Amino acid sequence: MAAARLGLRCQVFSPDPDSPAFDVVLHATCAEYADVEALELFAADVDIITYEFENVPAASAMILAARRPVLPDRKILETTQDRLAEKDFVKRLGIGTADYADVSSAATLAGAIAAHRPARRDQDPAASDMTARARPSSAPATIRTRSGRTSPPNRRFSRPLLLSSARSR
Repeated sequence: MAAARLGLRCQVFSPDPDSPAFDVVLHATCAEYADVEALELFAADVDIITYEFENVPAASAMILAARRPVLPDRKILETTQDRLAEKDFVKRLGIGTADYADVSSAATLAGAIAAHRPARRDQDPAASDMTARARPSSAPATIRTRSGRTSPPNRRFSRPLLLSSARSR
C-alpha cells in the first residue's frame, strides 16, 4: 500500500493462494518458488525484484537475478539462509554474538558443549558464590517473561550457545 501511494505498481509472487499481499496489488503470481516458468514470466512483467523475508529460496533469486535486478542481492539471501555463515559474517564485522559452534557430527557437538560449559564452583575457586547466596539451593529458579509467564531456566549453560549444522554446499 505504501508503494502504491508513491506511485509504484507492484506485482507479488507467492506460493500461498491466501497471501494477504494479493489483496493490495493489481497483478499477482501464485506458484511454487521452484516453478522456473512462473518465475521467468514474473520477471518478464517487472523492472526490479525485492523480497520481504529470507525464506525465499536462493535458487529462485538466482533465476530471477539472471533476468532482472534482485535486491537485496541473492548473495545476502544465501548468507542469511545459512545460520553459520550469517554468524561468521556478523562476527567478521566486529559485532558481538552469542557463542556458537559449527556442529556437523556427534563429536563436534560434544566438543562444542565442552568448550562452552561454564566452570563448576567446586572446580573453580575464583568463581563467585554470589548466586548461591542470593537464592537458597532448594528454592526453584524461574525466569519471568514480558508476558508474565514463568519457565525454568536452562540449568546446563550459563551463556547462550547456538549450534548450527554444517554448510550444505
